[in-house]
Amino acid sequence: MLQVNFNYAMEDLKWVSPIVVVLKKNDINFKHLNASTEQDHFPFPFRDEFLDEIVIYTNKIMWRMWCAKKEFMLMIQRSK
Repeated sequence: MLQVNFNYAMEDLKWVSPIVVVLKKNDINFKHLNASTEQDHFPFPFRDEFLDEIVIYTNKIMWRMWCAKKEFMLMIQRSK
């Protein structure tokens, strides 16, 4: 692919994904469908945004577990 100038070498390899070119078996034309589809330049969240959401969610779960533990301990103390 490099020899026919289809693509070019990348310097920063951490942003590169392997690409496999596959020819279509039939003559279905998806240009009309692609033209009517809203394009999203960033379909997946960035890594730091994703990790921030995971930390927030994990903190909420841990807080609920801590509260449940404290409530259980209070119930035990009251029953004595």
